Amino acid sequence: MKPSQRDLFFFLDGLKYSFKTVEYEAIKVQETIPEIEKSHFNQIENSNESEIIKLTCSVWNIIDTVNRLRDLIQQTPTLKQKTPEVRKYVKETEIVNDLRNYIQHLRSGISEIPNPSSPVWGVIGWRNKENPLEYFFVQTGTNQDGLIMNSAAFDREKKEFVDSVLLTVNELSVDIEKLVSLTNSLKVFIVKWVKENDNQYSFESKLNPVFKINAEVGN
Repeated sequence: MKPSQRDLFFFLDGLKYSFKTVEYEAIKVQETIPEIEKSHFNQIENSNESEIIKLTCSVWNIIDTVNRLRDLIQQTPTLKQKTPEVRKYVKETEIVNDLRNYIQHLRSGISEIPNPSSPVWGVIGWRNKENPLEYFFVQTGTNQDGLIMNSAAFDREKKEFVDSVLLTVNELSVDIEKLVSLTNSLKVFIVKWVKENDNQYSFESKLNPVFKINAEVGN
């Protein structure tokens, strides 16, 4: 049965807004990290929690959105699942499914978190862009006994830490910038695929209608 244009456009809208979400959250990650570094270098106490919460939200929003993209591209009508670009994205982002399940079942899973463990929202680490020999970690949540921090991999040949922005939750870890890069590549492929199939859909920014209603209240 041939899919309706309505269904196809709904899938493409899902993809379009998901691509944009990853893009916006990635920008926020890069804007927030320097603020956290600044509070560290200036030794400003009790001033960075709001920034750490911003960073944590952006990182987990990327995880959630990438997981949604995985679901959407595997169900998009007429998009061949054996296409190398689709297979690569699904395979190389598989870890986000485990992370999404972890946070989705947090209510029932907290009592099963091992002790010691990472904080409930994980540990976020990143390589200092100004100094590749320097690596930062932030511990999310409240400092308490039984919390552990992860280590960072160092490339001796390149003389720099390996991961640009890394989220670690116990045995699970993912390079956030790699997810963003994979998503950007998938977007390029999807936009090209849409144009080649003449789906009359546009990924270009457009003016969406905004509606307003006024209420009249009598005396």
